[in-house]
Amino acid sequence: MKCRLECRRCGYALMMCIPVRRGVPDFLRCDHDNHGGVPKDGSGDILCEQCRCLWRIDGDDLTRMAEDALPRNMSEWKRQGAITLLCG
Repeated sequence: MKCRLECRRCGYALMMCIPVRRGVPDFLRCDHDNHGGVPKDGSGDILCEQCRCLWRIDGDDLTRMAEDALPRNMSEWKRQGAITLLCG
């Protein structure tokens, strides 16, 4: 699923495709089969490129956050073309 990870501290955002375990509307589907994300067995840390804030997130966290956010604001996600997840 197309997700926009946004830093709570500085607002910097990066796009990432996150695998989820539920149906996703076409406008949120990634255009490729190679999903980028944080490895489930990795450290799970992402460093904000702008303010250097460390986001302690692993693959399971991202999947859970994306699945929880999906039904909350579908009209906004459609307008943006991605779900926004706040990190940091």
